[in-house]
Amino acid sequence: MPIQALIFDMDGVLVDSEPLHLEAYSRYIASHGKPYGKSHNSQFLGRKDTEIAPLIIEQFELRISPEELIKGKDEIFFSLVRDQARPMPGSREVLCEAKKSGLKVALASSSKTSAIELIVGCLEIGHFFDHLVSGDEVPHGKPAPDIFTLTSKRLSVPAAECLVIEDTENGVRAAKSAGMLCLAVPCEATSHQDHSMADWKLASLKDFDLASLISDA
Repeated sequence: MPIQALIFDMDGVLVDSEPLHLEAYSRYIASHGKPYGKSHNSQFLGRKDTEIAPLIIEQFELRISPEELIKGKDEIFFSLVRDQARPMPGSREVLCEAKKSGLKVALASSSKTSAIELIVGCLEIGHFFDHLVSGDEVPHGKPAPDIFTLTSKRLSVPAAECLVIEDTENGVRAAKSAGMLCLAVPCEATSHQDHSMADWKLASLKDFDLASLISDA
């Protein structure tokens, strides 16, 4: 089947934000007297905050609600994004190539709508996308296929004709469960994960060659 649409994950694919999520969780949880580091965070990469928060509260025995944890984490994260958000190497060039190709282009992220809008605005990449789809809009986060299935419908492109670009194992599993092709481009935070279900894997978006991917599909 020919590729008719590209669907990009955001965190770790287009923006170097995984360290910012870790820092935000770490600072907020530390304010409640508990240490939180990479080893704790790795199990949650690619998942929705609404799914992560109850697990953190249980694991760290925090006396707060999931809503309080998410609000506190978001306040720190949004501040970090405004000061430190940087595009992943090669990401803007890939978006330019995708737009010029005439393919439909979407962003599908587990992040909430407000975070997507902030990051897309900071990086000035909104004009590249036909649709922005957030974790707020689906009942189940990755590795469930919900977000990619919804994105396919929004684009009016069959799942089999969509190529997803992901950095996390959960994201790859979600894409494949949705019946889509998937290119894995792990970031530093997700490099240890299992991406074997992906159809292709690259070390960086700087190595992205759209024409080759289309011919191989």
